Amino acid sequence: MAFKLLTISFLILLYGRPYHDFYISICYIKMVDEKLQVNYRVFKNDAEVALSSDESDNPDFCADLGKYIVSHFRIREDENPLDLQLVGCTSEGSGNLETINCQLIAENHRNISEKLEINSTVLLDSFDDQVNMIHVQLGDVKKSMNLDRDRHSFSIDLK
Repeated sequence: MAFKLLTISFLILLYGRPYHDFYISICYIKMVDEKLQVNYRVFKNDAEVALSSDESDNPDFCADLGKYIVSHFRIREDENPLDLQLVGCTSEGSGNLETINCQLIAENHRNISEKLEINSTVLLDSFDDQVNMIHVQLGDVKKSMNLDRDRHSFSIDLK
């Protein structure tokens, strides 16, 4: 009886563990070829949870992930929302630490803007302890911010 209980406890611990011990995404915002580029990197298995879809079963996984990110990540430039368009996705790593990088561009970005407001709720609806690290480098302005359930937006003065 004790052996069965020990075996069941071990199996629960083994299979009941999360994919990884932390929930984090990393976003880089910078200028590339005079366009505002956003690279948003998430763990693949976290994205699968958020989309309720396994990448191997979904041929539109990249497009679906891009739509998800666009709906949960907003940039306002001088009070005007930027329209983010998905350029593509790449994956890196393997197993539970495989990540997917979604590259987006803002077509309507203006180089003369004075202020950016960034709001990210990516994966916050799926993981209570999710942290979204945002790194911005635009000209001489560099700023990084960790966004989470308590704080999911910040502003940057560009002038």
